Amino acid sequence: MSKKTMTPTEERQKQENETNEILLAEDAVQTTAYLANTPDCCSGTEQLDNILGMLGADVMDDEVYHSEDEHPKLSM
Repeated sequence: MSKKTMTPTEERQKQENETNEILLAEDAVQTTAYLANTPDCCSGTEQLDNILGMLGADVMDDEVYHSEDEHPKLSM
């Protein structure tokens, strides 16, 4: 059997699919780690906002992990 040669478009699509799988796996690890260590002082809405903010991000925002004393205060 001869191996089918991929067109440039097929090769690009394959690379894109592989990249997307890696990013999805990274997001799954980050969100799971956050959920396992969620600060108790955050409301469910704040926790969800932190999780959604992590998706697709390459850099973790250090402020999502904090103690109750460090909880961001809202001011008007």
